[in-house]
Amino acid sequence: VFGEGLQLIEVKNFAMVGCIMDDTGNTSRGDYLETSNCQEGIISGNHVIGSGTNNLAGSGLDLFGSKRVVVSGNVFKGCSDPIGFASNAGTIVDEITVSGNVFSNCRGGPIIGEGKITFAGNHWKGVGVAAGYCVQTQQTVAGARFTFTGDTFDGCASNTHSGSSITTYTGCNFLNGTSHGIVLSRDGSGNIPTVRWYGGSINGCAGAGIATSSGVAFSPVFFGRGGHLAGNTGGAISHAARGD
Repeated sequence: VFGEGLQLIEVKNFAMVGCIMDDTGNTSRGDYLETSNCQEGIISGNHVIGSGTNNLAGSGLDLFGSKRVVVSGNVFKGCSDPIGFASNAGTIVDEITVSGNVFSNCRGGPIIGEGKITFAGNHWKGVGVAAGYCVQTQQTVAGARFTFTGDTFDGCASNTHSGSSITTYTGCNFLNGTSHGIVLSRDGSGNIPTVRWYGGSINGCAGAGIATSSGVAFSPVFFGRGGHLAGNTGGAISHAARGD
């Protein structure tokens, strides 16, 4: 049984390229790849293979208090979650670009609450089905912004947005989801999320295309333009979600 896999701590101008982490035997209990308080780096061409939805390790990649990192062209399969974002000793994770990666058959997805995180052209396949969510956005640090451009979510659980998070989707496709496509939730303090959805499609979800979830009535902030919703079992839009 091993803990963290490849771990970089307080490194500047780094490259983590072409690594293979194979844990199909489910022996790891730490993150497979991790950067801790690192800056200006490239993480590319790595293959991380976990044991599937019973995986007992941490994230495929944990960006722990790191800044200005490009994560591109990697494969994360069968992990507890493919990629993690978290503060470390007061240093937030910020200015991260995640592009052209494949995330598949992971129990859960990333929970994002801080920094400016940009996703582009990633393929998410069967992510979050066991955990009940694919991507979660919150806002634990003021000024956080999350954008997705050209990502495809295929056979995944819902992307859920809560608190004061601000998330923008442009040209993203949600296909054959196991629940709703996009969910907006009011948090316990009464904060509501903002979601902008421009272009793309939400098709074939087991729930609604866009839905709200909350113990009390609330009006989320949702902007939608140019998208296509069809074949979703729960309809196009359910509950209080509305376009302004």
